[in-house]
Amino acid sequence: MTQNLSNLKPPFRTFTLRTTVRRGNIHVKQCIYCGSTANLTNEHTIPFSLWGQWVIRNGSCKQCAEITSRIELSVCRGTLDNFRQAVGAPSRRVRKKNRWNGSVQLSNDSGEVINAPIQNTFRFGLFPQFTYLPRGIFNDVKSAEHDALAASVVSISNTQHPSLSGYWSKPTKINSDAWSRLMAKIAYGEYIRVIDKNFRCEKLARYILYGEGDQSYFVGGKQDRSKIDHLNDVDFCTIWENGRCPILAYVRLFSFLRSPSYMIYLGDLNGLENIPDTLCKRNLARSNIWPKFSNPQSPS
Repeated sequence: MTQNLSNLKPPFRTFTLRTTVRRGNIHVKQCIYCGSTANLTNEHTIPFSLWGQWVIRNGSCKQCAEITSRIELSVCRGTLDNFRQAVGAPSRRVRKKNRWNGSVQLSNDSGEVINAPIQNTFRFGLFPQFTYLPRGIFNDVKSAEHDALAASVVSISNTQHPSLSGYWSKPTKINSDAWSRLMAKIAYGEYIRVIDKNFRCEKLARYILYGEGDQSYFVGGKQDRSKIDHLNDVDFCTIWENGRCPILAYVRLFSFLRSPSYMIYLGDLNGLENIPDTLCKRNLARSNIWPKFSNPQSPS
């Protein structure tokens, strides 16, 4: 039986776990990436195309917004394009160009091409999978592990695999750099929206905008086999690590599927006295640094 997700709408809502204060939009009147106060526009913390609901009003200058939009497009119209069509994700562009028409093009080894209804095909998403913690948390030295890239196949249907019929869809390209920068952008924006509207980290902002620095320094992850009854999870905490207070963000998209989790190192707080009251403080070690997500009681 095919799982029909073509009309996916709330109650699959975007939730922020633990940090239940400052829900909704905020105003900052300054670009959170470069600090400019000119030519400001609204910044979606989670992209609209991934059901993002909340914005930081006047939170990005137009120049930085153009850069982050290209990162979002690389992921949402590249790696996740067919996946988003299959689950009925929102989009401002596709209907104008008729790019999503409810079908997917398949071909076989003989060169024959057919247009099959997407609901009748094997639907899945390919998620980059990182198997390490962000190096910045514990100041880890880079190793071969941090250059490895794996992909997690997240199925959203029980339809037979196309290989059984001999027809295949076009290959899905994974841009792990754009993906990790998007995860960092989501974590950075949500931390400012929910926890501390005055927080800024130039080093992380330059990684998001320009890819400066090393991906493994800021972004790590793991495979998460749990399923939760909503769409996106974002959680934050800080720990005490050898005189430092690193800020950790946990991001998981499409939590109602068995999708991977990502951890983002946002930077350090300047001492215990500067930890916001709304930020969860945990006594964690490397072995138990991942939280156990559960269904929250109310949406943010």
